[in-house]
Amino acid sequence: MRRQYPAVVLSEGLTTAIHSLEFSPDGRRIVSGSSDGMLRVWNAETGELLAPPVRGHEGAIRTVSFSPTGKYIASGSVDNTICVWNSQTGNLATPPFEEISGGTSSLTYSPDGACILAGCDDGQIYLLDAETGEIVMRPLSVHSKRILCVAFSADGTQIASGSEDCTVRIWSAKTGAAAMPPLGPHSGGVYSSPIHSLLFAQSCSRLLSASSDGSIRLWDAKTG
Repeated sequence: MRRQYPAVVLSEGLTTAIHSLEFSPDGRRIVSGSSDGMLRVWNAETGELLAPPVRGHEGAIRTVSFSPTGKYIASGSVDNTICVWNSQTGNLATPPFEEISGGTSSLTYSPDGACILAGCDDGQIYLLDAETGEIVMRPLSVHSKRILCVAFSADGTQIASGSEDCTVRIWSAKTGAAAMPPLGPHSGGVYSSPIHSLLFAQSCSRLLSASSDGSIRLWDAKTG
């Protein structure tokens, strides 16, 4: 019999907009980032806060991500910093990463948890060492507008980015070289539309992109 999940409302202490949510890898916890700069971790079945809210940013938190093991949480903010937290204690696991030149709109861990991929307001992509915060390779700066979403392929060899410039780009995660010319733009009628979400297929051979033009496109991630 299919398990029935009761409706759970996560609302304790919330008074401001929520910008980002993510399940822990085991599905038992939910992390939220909000415009008050607070990080909250919830029990996914009861909706109860597991610990007091954590304030680590001076500005709104736009994006959050659990590490593949669930031990850490990364958060990106409009205050030009990225923080990594111990998900059990709420303590900072590393000093804040402050070499980001623009507010962070999207971030995610690499499949092995070694790196954090971040897309920023200035159109740059950063690949950071998740333990030290050091920049693993030079910032990628090809998008002409704010980056709204980033994604890793399941094998960790490719990264993708979607932007307000209405294009999708695919890169080598090892070298930072562009794998192909820009994909897109997404367009509805005479207008081009920003890319809000990206997802690689588990096979790594295809990439989904979703845009405010009301369309979802499926790309060949090897040929474009």
